[in-house]
Amino acid sequence: MKRNLLILSLALTTLFVGACNKATETTKTDDSKTPATAVSADGSTDKKAEKTGEMTATDGKGAKIEFKETMFDFGKIKEGEKATHKFTFTNTGTTPLIVSKVNPSCGCTTPDWTKTPVQPGESGFVEVMFDSQGRPGMATKSVTVVANTDPTDNKLDFKVDVTPNPNAVKPAATPDLSNTKGPLKQ
Repeated sequence: MKRNLLILSLALTTLFVGACNKATETTKTDDSKTPATAVSADGSTDKKAEKTGEMTATDGKGAKIEFKETMFDFGKIKEGEKATHKFTFTNTGTTPLIVSKVNPSCGCTTPDWTKTPVQPGESGFVEVMFDSQGRPGMATKSVTVVANTDPTDNKLDFKVDVTPNPNAVKPAATPDLSNTKGPLKQ
């Protein structure tokens, strides 16, 4: 029993020491994990990782998304209309930019976007379509563009002033029964 406990203690100590001496990990562009070009436990830098072109989140390399505009005003539209706007962006980074998804803030907004990788220096788009049916009044909505950038989430906003449709069916008014005396008949 003591022997098994000693072996277990030695194994755990070896794992702990090995983990402490290992450099931090970063992701290469091919998604494999390798030692980073960071300072190791002994204070030296890893020259091998520097030569292979690995990237860290803070080295300034990678895809970078730059939108022409991040806010759009549709102005006034009539209730029931669908308004569409295309936000354009450029990849100002050094690697292909991939938009993985676009999340709207509500169900009234439908997004579309460039689904293929956008090469450095090239442009892409994120298009939003707002359905104003049943949504009279002023509104500010957004979509979150998720891409292989730092940060990964990029927010686009739009605002709209929806003029109510005078012919829209309105819900029946609830009668005011606050002054009624006695029991109510059903």
